[in-house]
Amino acid sequence: MIRDAVRQFNDFGTVRKIEALNEMADLYKKYQQDLAWLGGNFNQAMKRANELAIGGELSQEYYERVIMPQVTHILQFLEKVKDEQHKIITKLIKK
Repeated sequence: MIRDAVRQFNDFGTVRKIEALNEMADLYKKYQQDLAWLGGNFNQAMKRANELAIGGELSQEYYERVIMPQVTHILQFLEKVKDEQHKIITKLIKK
């Protein structure tokens, strides 16, 4: 009877949660390098913007040509990561 009970017992919820946690770990590994690269580029742009601002030379052109494209790219990337996280979390909380 015990063997039959064990054979029939399928804990799909736990298996699904373990798979989702593994997916989340893979997601972080996948995007770690991209996040570091984006952060480095953004820090460089902001450092230059601060230097220009201190010198009274920060222009609207620099803001529009350098800073905003960086911000837009970062926001799009973060939105993509957020969407993937949401899919994984949905698997975790699904009953």
